[in-house]
Amino acid sequence: MATLAACTPNYSAFQIDQQLSKTLGAAQFHLGLREYEEADQLARAIESIDPKYPGLDEVNQGLRNRSRDLFAASLLGSNRARRKQVERDISSRILRYIPDRISDLFDIVTLDAHSGIGGFGDVHLTRAIQFVGGARVVGGLGSYSKRNTIGFQLQADAGAAAMGIGRYRFVGFVAGPGGVYTGTGNTSGVQRPMDRFYQDYRDYWGIGVSATAGFVGAGVELHPVQVVDFLLGLVAIDVANDDSSHSAPLRLLTSERDLLQELARIRSSDELLERYLRNRDKLQSPSLGGPSL
Repeated sequence: MATLAACTPNYSAFQIDQQLSKTLGAAQFHLGLREYEEADQLARAIESIDPKYPGLDEVNQGLRNRSRDLFAASLLGSNRARRKQVERDISSRILRYIPDRISDLFDIVTLDAHSGIGGFGDVHLTRAIQFVGGARVVGGLGSYSKRNTIGFQLQADAGAAAMGIGRYRFVGFVAGPGGVYTGTGNTSGVQRPMDRFYQDYRDYWGIGVSATAGFVGAGVELHPVQVVDFLLGLVAIDVANDDSSHSAPLRLLTSERDLLQELARIRSSDELLERYLRNRDKLQSPSLGGPSL
């Protein structure tokens, strides 16, 4: 798992606490603006590392009476875009119909060219039928799902899987016009579509291939769920929640996107999580200075 470690900063427990504190402040800021979806995404990132983090319960209380379906698990998994609902007039919806259908078409296939280091191979007919193995840390440009027609991806993979069973670790980050999303996986045993990894980031139902040899690599993937979304979109049914006629990306600052990326990296490291939890009770007030633990 050294490849994954290379992608994860060597934070002290106090530095992890600082990142959590900054993310909590961002969640509180969005909650105060009644931007509930943005606050929810940030709060869930904190919860994935420390469900008892001071101040998190108050944010969740503020979200309790609001719909949190955007981040609820579903069989569609990562195919369901985390975009918030917006009201648009009929003329705007009509004008957006053709661009939405074009975007749906581009979401059917994702392409990636990357560079980094490692050796990795991945062939899959959904994640129930897959052969994966190796380790890599790479960054690349490509056409990704969730309206990120042109975007950037950073990812690290390590492990092996055959069919729907394996031991596999992953951390990834994608940013583009459609927004930002992160994902971490630390799976062992049977992999299922409701696993968080396949809800946050990877398409469990995808069919594709990806390979890295030395310093370069590429990947391509077909998304059957997006085929259905495109066809139903022709009659104005949006199963992927990604049409601009009634939805918009979450409004996150660049600094907040960076925080989500860093927390995803921290969450992928058992060593960092153990270090933080071991020293949690000793930490001073976040962001006010403190010991190096």
